[in-house]
Amino acid sequence: MAAIYPSQLDTIYLRNLNIAAVIGPDAWGRKDKVQPIILNIRIKIDTSTSSTSDDINDTFSYGQMSKEITSQLDGKTFSNLQHLITVLTTFAAFWPGEDTKLQALAPKALLRVEGGLEVTHSIRKKDRYEENGVPQVRHVDTRSYSIKGLKLACIIGVNKHERLVKQSVNVDLRLPAIDPRTFEAKEGPSENWRTLVNRVCEVVEYSSFETLEALAARIAKTALDSFPVQEITVSVEKPSALSFVEGAGVEITRRKESYSGHADSERTSEASRPRMTLDQYKRTKAKSEATPRAGGTTTYPPMHQAPTIEQYTDMKRKGNGSEGHTGGSFRPSNASDF
Repeated sequence: MAAIYPSQLDTIYLRNLNIAAVIGPDAWGRKDKVQPIILNIRIKIDTSTSSTSDDINDTFSYGQMSKEITSQLDGKTFSNLQHLITVLTTFAAFWPGEDTKLQALAPKALLRVEGGLEVTHSIRKKDRYEENGVPQVRHVDTRSYSIKGLKLACIIGVNKHERLVKQSVNVDLRLPAIDPRTFEAKEGPSENWRTLVNRVCEVVEYSSFETLEALAARIAKTALDSFPVQEITVSVEKPSALSFVEGAGVEITRRKESYSGHADSERTSEASRPRMTLDQYKRTKAKSEATPRAGGTTTYPPMHQAPTIEQYTDMKRKGNGSEGHTGGSFRPSNASDF
């Protein structure tokens, strides 16, 4: 008697399927530029029949899946990365399986972000239905957006030598469950991702924390205060922290309500601390850099005297110093622009 195998869910997947498409403005803001897109697909499916019969007709061909994706997406034009994965989700509803996970990564979408911008969708069989004979998806179970590998430098650490020289930090951001209706604007998403990256750059590179926990919390609060998102996960890593460890870091998740009630006290605390003007800060920093200390190291003006990032941005806006990062505070005209 032939062996009877219990029905079980296994995984059919495509790893790093490379295509090229227009997904709105590129990292330099240029329109109609083709960008590389990397797709990863995982389908939970019952393979018990095909594993016994060894018949391709008893399973779902990954070759067929690859051809369909390429024909539908490669070389096409989309308003943004969200638009591309929404189209992918639409025809993935035709595929068999219980659960399907779709990931679209644009590795060159943002400057200073080595890992790129990634969008993830997950759809379940129970959320699929037919309308006039056409498969539809009622609900996308999980939807998340990630900015991976933001490379920055700042004063961070408790050791004496760490207070003298900026060191590298790697920052990852993950924003789950953003309502897809917030991406209706033609060019808003790409521009707002760039603004978010610029804002994080400002916060990190002008900071002087002793712990990664405090730095991660500041990044999270900045994103939640300035952008129409309800939750964010921030990962911050110091690759130079330990000699025989590739990286040491922390990962935190915060929601908007995590900071409710703290804004007024934080503003009062910040306002009570002595501050330089932006010009004074630059002159003091330049003088410090021009006067090496023992061992050839230099020191920077203490950050408790330097302008806050909010003050720095406001000074730039008023014309008191035009150099520096180009991404200022975010002023969304409508939450649907993000």
